[in-house]
Amino acid sequence: MYLKVLIYLVILNEITSLINNKIKKLINNIKSHQNDHSSDYIGVMIIPTGIGAKIGGYAGDGLPSARLLSSVVDQLIVHPNIMNGAMMYWNNKKCLYVEGYALDEFASGSIGLSPLTKKQQRVGLLIDKKLDDKLRTRHIQVAEAARATLGIDISSVVVTSSPMNVSIQLSSTGASWGTVDNIETMIAGAQELISNGCTAIAVVARFPEDNEIDEIDAVGLFDAYRRGEGVDAIAGVEALISHLITKK
Repeated sequence: MYLKVLIYLVILNEITSLINNKIKKLINNIKSHQNDHSSDYIGVMIIPTGIGAKIGGYAGDGLPSARLLSSVVDQLIVHPNIMNGAMMYWNNKKCLYVEGYALDEFASGSIGLSPLTKKQQRVGLLIDKKLDDKLRTRHIQVAEAARATLGIDISSVVVTSSPMNVSIQLSSTGASWGTVDNIETMIAGAQELISNGCTAIAVVARFPEDNEIDEIDAVGLFDAYRRGEGVDAIAGVEALISHLITKK
């Protein structure tokens, strides 16, 4: 009887010791995890642009999904179509904001990504020469206001040497796309900004007005999108512009 009790006590002590060691190891792992970002649980969220996606296909409605997903990961990598909605943008410290083409390359394993802080970013503003002087001045004033009130380092402004000539199209499947007739002037302007030390580029391009588009029913398309129907007619060519600059 006493021998059985003694054996039970020895076994219990060994189990308790094993559990304590497991708990200590778990606590140490948690502490190490908190200080070592290389072990962060990182998620990637992608919402294709210009196809009328059920989530994220209309003016910022991808934000709630991104905020929900970011709550269960350490870092969530996103792209503009998720975090932007027309004039609306929601900053989330757990979200790493990446241009769409760069995110594609990262997902394929072709490149790595390294986060930058706000103080490390130097933003360059690239303005399409096709903008009239008044509209160009207004955009520069907005950039100056962002610099003064938000502390954003907008270090350089470049106007393209010639108009970019952006056009808007729809594919046979209803997805939006478009063209930039003068890619060379856009790339040359972007390269000048990079040479000036810019780490991020904001592009202001002149898009055609409704009455300047003959290929599609632009008025009907834009009106439908304002009602939350169809696709964003300019989203496809917006993505094209950012993809081209990032790729080059």
